[in-house]
Amino acid sequence: MRERGDTCAHCAGSLGKSPVLWEDGEGKVLRFCCPGCLSVYRVIHGAGLSAFYERREGWVPGPPEESDIPIRAFEKGLIRKGDRSEVTLAVGGIRCASCVWLIERFLSGIKGVISARMNFATQRLTLTFDEKVLSLEEVVESIRSLGYVPRPSRAGTGESVSSRERRDLLIRFGTSAFFTMQLMIVTAALYAGYFRGIEETYRGPFRVVALLLATPVLFYGGYPFLRGTLRSLSARALSMDVLIALGACAAYFYSLAMLFTGGEVYFDTAATIVTLILLGRYLESSARVKAEETLEHLTGLIPDTALRVKEGREEEVPLEEINPGDRIRVRAGERIPLDGTISDGSILVDQSHVTGEPLPLLKEAGDVVLGGSLATDGAATVVVTSPAEESTVSRIISLLERVKGEKSPIQRLADRVVGVFVPAVLALAAGTFFL
Repeated sequence: MRERGDTCAHCAGSLGKSPVLWEDGEGKVLRFCCPGCLSVYRVIHGAGLSAFYERREGWVPGPPEESDIPIRAFEKGLIRKGDRSEVTLAVGGIRCASCVWLIERFLSGIKGVISARMNFATQRLTLTFDEKVLSLEEVVESIRSLGYVPRPSRAGTGESVSSRERRDLLIRFGTSAFFTMQLMIVTAALYAGYFRGIEETYRGPFRVVALLLATPVLFYGGYPFLRGTLRSLSARALSMDVLIALGACAAYFYSLAMLFTGGEVYFDTAATIVTLILLGRYLESSARVKAEETLEHLTGLIPDTALRVKEGREEEVPLEEINPGDRIRVRAGERIPLDGTISDGSILVDQSHVTGEPLPLLKEAGDVVLGGSLATDGAATVVVTSPAEESTVSRIISLLERVKGEKSPIQRLADRVVGVFVPAVLALAAGTFFL
């Protein structure tokens, strides 16, 4: 994305009346809308990641967000595994796929960072680092220096990218399906005329109507594939979008040429390719959204505070202040905040979120209870056995986020195969055309 001279060199927003000027060392004066954008630009430029500005597409103009979340709010999500520490953060301000590229590249270049995986769909970052070299506070400040807003992983980030993508795909698919169905009616008449004969008085208008119906399907419904093809070609890589776009465009433009030469038209082929692929993409996107909703549901099961019993008194404290061995009080209608063992009292517990059991279970002294379970009746005192980041629900959430952020072996295999499959198909098609 190339910004115009009247927009901010970083965020592409309006410069306003008092732009901030900065010389980049090569004699070129850049203009920014605010000191924040200048600061972010200098960080990116200093890290040698200026390619970010050329890579980004679909960028939403505007200055970086601000955040004043205290560092202790992030500590409850920190998991220590020997010499390594892992934290999952929700990152606000993600505007395009290049933001993911920038965050991963920038953090991977910091001493002490072992791995950085940013999930574009969930807008969550999983970072593994060495606390002896790098502190959690330095990690958070590094992300903020790029103009993004890190939040504890349980903090919401608004509507997810997958939800917006699903809505967009649904609109494109619905539009394409509507026009394709109308196109099939016209095409049925043309095919019938091909075998049984049709007067030119009807054949010509039918062909023009087919063109008008297929055009929005290809250029509106098929826009994601066309855009993906341009990106693939600019990156000198062939993706499946190239095959989809090539097949649909070949049928469309061949038929367009046949309008003037009198040959047969195949606008229905172009429209059908786009519509069916859109259906597949929509179903895939719906599955991702459902997985995210499940993840958000699990995240919402854990309360932010617990009622700690200390020296005979009950006090409500943040969850991160609860340690193994502490005693907490749970009453009817409350969620059990952490894994533990009942020391006294009895409660009916709904733990269907983990076990799937439809009916509440009676838990008495000595029984184990799981964090996130709902106490439907009774009251009990629970001795905490594990901190928040190591509870059963937290481990499930961590596993789901890791699975969503990593590619499965079959996906990695498909990525390698497509690099050979697409050129092979194009070569066979070209050979068939010329032979």
